[in-house]
Amino acid sequence: MAEAAQLLGRSVRQVRRLRAAFRARGVAALVHGNRGRPPGNRIADRIRARVLHLATKVYVGLNDHHFHDLLTQREDLTLSRPSVQRILRAGSGTMVS
Repeated sequence: MAEAAQLLGRSVRQVRRLRAAFRARGVAALVHGNRGRPPGNRIADRIRARVLHLATKVYVGLNDHHFHDLLTQREDLTLSRPSVQRILRAGSGTMVS
């Protein structure tokens, strides 16, 4: 167990748990339980669409920082600045400078 734990970079206790789960459920026990699911903290598509709409139609010509501030103050959208930047950059190249 100690050698396996060292090779896997896990504790002996964790290796025991993995072995027990493998014996009970097979290879499926070694795959993370959230695999294939969207993250729980994902920003909804409708919010992403709203941010893109506001950036291209209402608040045209603003930089990311100012745009984020206006989203928080005027639109009651509380997103982090990096999230707003990711949404804008992913929005098919639509970026307010």
